[in-house]
Amino acid sequence: MEKSPVKLFENVVQPFKQFDRWFKIWLGPQLILCTSHPLLAESVLNHPKCLEKPFFYSFVQLEDGILTHQRWKRYRKVLSPAFSTSKVSNALPSFVACAGELIAKLELMVENCSTISLAQLLSECMLNIIFSTTLGANVVEPHEAKNILTNLDSLFQMISARAINVLYHYDWIYRYTNNFRVETNSRAECYRVVDKVLASRREALENASYEANDSPAMLDRLLTTIDDGPLTDTEIVNNIYSIVGACSYLSFETETLLHETFFFKGNDTTAHSIGHTCLLLAMHPTVQTKLYQELCDVFVRPMNLLLKKN
Repeated sequence: MEKSPVKLFENVVQPFKQFDRWFKIWLGPQLILCTSHPLLAESVLNHPKCLEKPFFYSFVQLEDGILTHQRWKRYRKVLSPAFSTSKVSNALPSFVACAGELIAKLELMVENCSTISLAQLLSECMLNIIFSTTLGANVVEPHEAKNILTNLDSLFQMISARAINVLYHYDWIYRYTNNFRVETNSRAECYRVVDKVLASRREALENASYEANDSPAMLDRLLTTIDDGPLTDTEIVNNIYSIVGACSYLSFETETLLHETFFFKGNDTTAHSIGHTCLLLAMHPTVQTKLYQELCDVFVRPMNLLLKKN
């Protein structure tokens, strides 16, 4: 009770250092079985009877999406073709465009300061990539994307704070808290943008001459699927947000217990991974130099030779 985020982090990490196999912790009345042993973790994650999500997944309120719903197999069947090699290749122009915008921002910042915080910049870049591939290119205005990023950060701060506060587990207590009001407002703002895109894409598909299967946007597949009946708007929106935050949700159990915010200054694991990679490279300049030379050998020099031949 009333512990700082740092103290909570230390308390939770301590048993992972102390025990190398199974151990249990109590989150109020909730018993949680833990392990840091990779083989044990692999056994649990691959076991067919260990599919039920922990209780705090309900706090995310994506009950009708691939993340938590018992019909996740159907949603996976609908979405899997969107991750084929050809679809990923078709998305490369979006990756390149978003990466170019990120580099341009970094170059401007380097001219004016010596220290740069990458977290927000990387999160914006990743969110733009996710929106362009999930909802379709140029469907979300830049100011709306930033607004969603801010509200996602606020939303999941509240969800994570709720997960580690036993009193907040009870709806009849939580709904009277300021955290609940912040969460409700942030959730409504996020859904407002996606609802607008949903209506726009549905209208466009009614007049489109191409099949949804050929569309690079996963939203189009969700809107046009007819297997076992069409998806409801709630199912579509829940699946969209499941995709947007999928990497973060996969680490929800660990991140929620280890920190107050699992979307801390970012919205997905990709942004965190790139940020930590850049930090570690900066801490180890020798490795950074080797990586730079390898990139030059693989990409720059062959391209220069090709240009000379032409």
